[in-house]
Amino acid sequence: MSLIKNELSAQLDDVTRVASETLELFADLAAGVEPPELARLLDRQSKTLRRLVDEISEHRRRRGELPEAGDPERAHLRAAAARLRASVLPGRAAASYAESILDAAATLRAEIEEALAAGPDDRLRALLEDMKRETDDFEQDVRSLVPDARPR
Repeated sequence: MSLIKNELSAQLDDVTRVASETLELFADLAAGVEPPELARLLDRQSKTLRRLVDEISEHRRRRGELPEAGDPERAHLRAAAARLRASVLPGRAAASYAESILDAAATLRAEIEEALAAGPDDRLRALLEDMKRETDDFEQDVRSLVPDARPR
């Protein structure tokens, strides 16, 4: 095991950190988000994302790497900010939640794209491409459900 991380390892740490924080955000929001269909989308995406993060981390451990964990406090603060925005924007709560969710998904996609550009092995590439595809599909579902959500 090496204490010095190469570019790919650093990029993968970023993906798993952002994915873990996104999972925490989704869990925090799922309990109170409106409409209920959005909560179901969050739950479904969380399960998919958790599975992919676990598979990426397990593959990295088999290669002798120690994946870094995310910062759950950052996710909790983001969720609190999303709830606050939703409460002060009468009539736009669903859009406000959707915007926070879409922002997190866009951040995750950017990290995935950077990791893909760093040249992962075939298995990691497949997992990252699955994560990107699932993230893109999730964003499309959120936008369909809450069409008045504005990108930031």
